[in-house]
Amino acid sequence: MKKLVCAILLIFLSLQAYSQKIRFTDITNQWKVVDGIIGPPSGEYYSRQYYSGTTIIGTFIYNVLTGDGIGMDSTANIWEDTFSHKVIVKINDTVEEVLMDYNLKLGDTVIHFSTKVGFPYYDSFWHIVTKIDSTYIDAIAYRVWHFKGIHASRPSLYPADYNIIEGIGSTGGPLFPLYPVQPENYWVLYCFSNNNMTPRINPPVDPYSFDNVISCTTNIKTVNKITKRLCVYPNPTNINTKIIFPNTIQSGQLMVYNQFGQVVINAIFENKDEYLIGDKISIPGLYFYRLSNKINGEVFSGKVICQ
Repeated sequence: MKKLVCAILLIFLSLQAYSQKIRFTDITNQWKVVDGIIGPPSGEYYSRQYYSGTTIIGTFIYNVLTGDGIGMDSTANIWEDTFSHKVIVKINDTVEEVLMDYNLKLGDTVIHFSTKVGFPYYDSFWHIVTKIDSTYIDAIAYRVWHFKGIHASRPSLYPADYNIIEGIGSTGGPLFPLYPVQPENYWVLYCFSNNNMTPRINPPVDPYSFDNVISCTTNIKTVNKITKRLCVYPNPTNINTKIIFPNTIQSGQLMVYNQFGQVVINAIFENKDEYLIGDKISIPGLYFYRLSNKINGEVFSGKVICQ
């Protein structure tokens, strides 16, 4: 009899804990993300993403995910299948895809195809579960899945590793890796709120110690350091546009050239963590940059638009 009572008590406590958990589809959820390539200046966020309401598609009620700021140009309709433990999404009214699968086990592979979410080129993106552990939010345990990203045809262009926190979503933003899927883009989630509160995540989740407390005050230079990426802001350019490095480069070289291959900037510099290019680019067009660190051999590249 005592064993039966204990079993019933454990079931009751687990159901109570589950009912108290944050769910990805909570209508009060908000996510703040920055773009690791074309992010904002210090102290500003790149995009705030949130649920703006609901819509009925077929027999299901979807929450409508939208956003403000630069970078959120898609509408995503999301619902959570609590029976199968999956989060389902329709981006830009395309076919449904599984955004998160809470049943994934160690070694499982997830494959997404860019054409399913409205992109003009066909490509596939693979992510492998390399570790499963947990973290605590308000003394309740949440599972964390760690993914290794592999670009099927061009591995060097899609190295994005990310994690999924149960109820919060991807550390690459609420729609990542479904959106954005372009190899040159990568979002970083740095602040999440539920019911206008920013609950602490303890222990912090790698790869950049996302704790939802200190991280909520993170500026773009700190984000660059922890993700080893740089950004160009503003982009398209104006006279104040800078390339902001992921760290201070003691000895480096920056080359910027136009779409015809003509070099417009060839700068050798020392001890800089950013470089002003907006006053050196004036002719409208597409430009490409290559930043090299002569000390450790790191090379960063990307593109800049001048209007």
